[in-house]
Amino acid sequence: MVAENCPNLYVAQATNMLAIVDFTAGRTSSGWLKIGLAVRIAQDLQLMHEPKSMLGLTASEEEERRRTFWSIYLLDKLVSCGQGRPPAIADEDCHVQLPCTQDAFNSGIIPKTADTLHALLGWNTTPDGTSVVGSAFRLVVLSGSALGRCARYGLHQRDVEDALPWDSKSEFASHGSTLLLVENHLQAEMQPVDSLADRHRRADGTVDHDVTSHIVFARTLYHLAYCLLNHSFLLRLRVQKLKCRIPPNFLTQASEVCLKHARELIELLRSATAAGLHVQSSFYAYSIAVAGSLLSLGANEARLAHLEPDGKIVAAYQLSLSMLQKIGQIWEHASKMVSFVEP
Repeated sequence: MVAENCPNLYVAQATNMLAIVDFTAGRTSSGWLKIGLAVRIAQDLQLMHEPKSMLGLTASEEEERRRTFWSIYLLDKLVSCGQGRPPAIADEDCHVQLPCTQDAFNSGIIPKTADTLHALLGWNTTPDGTSVVGSAFRLVVLSGSALGRCARYGLHQRDVEDALPWDSKSEFASHGSTLLLVENHLQAEMQPVDSLADRHRRADGTVDHDVTSHIVFARTLYHLAYCLLNHSFLLRLRVQKLKCRIPPNFLTQASEVCLKHARELIELLRSATAAGLHVQSSFYAYSIAVAGSLLSLGANEARLAHLEPDGKIVAAYQLSLSMLQKIGQIWEHASKMVSFVEP
């Protein structure tokens, strides 16, 4: 970086990959600084805008710029799930076209569309109500956007409240609406996970793991966003500071939603693993740890009330521990998370 006065696309890509290396190795501060640097390089290169024709780039080179930006964008949203690390990229600043399908990229025949994140975040669907999202990578970007919003609300904005959480005009309600939008786009792929492999096979009969991995990851981020938005402990910290009467069922309903999606997240990854799909990303460890800790809270709340914990919650919790131990064979930080999830 000292010798590079004019960083180029390759510097942005390399910095982003080095940030991933640091995060997965547990060097969170170093990784945090590198992703911040990658964001600034991307902004300096104007990657958040469509490539200008004067650059004389081929269609594939233009798509590489888009994919580089969205990869940096996604990592920025993922690392924002750490306390004190809010996202650096605002959705309203992203004007570049969303990634095309992998088949289009491989063929070099890349369509010029007006599909942007802003367009995807609107309730625009086809006449029959089906999704218009396109590539599986776009699903990840959309779910990542929702995750970033929910993480900012739950982890970084507990002292800011324009409207009460149960108000229909509140940020809490707005994020809930965004998650419904994500669900609407995911619905075409919300069929049983064990059928993903059969529905996404190449001509030679092999599973298209590029597509299936993105679909499973997008679903995981969707469930995780619900968990962070309705997180029992984080939401209680927020409402405790409010100088008003709390609706009696608000926290109960939020807890039910939270536990529902925590269970569904664990079941999603169990089913994906059983189906032979790739679920070895380091971020899965964090997702499992969040879901597992919420399931533990739910079971312990029942015991404190002298009630028998829901068997499904206890089973999902036990499964989360075994999943963390298994993924810990690949990522060291996952094995360390087990001790934090255990009661």
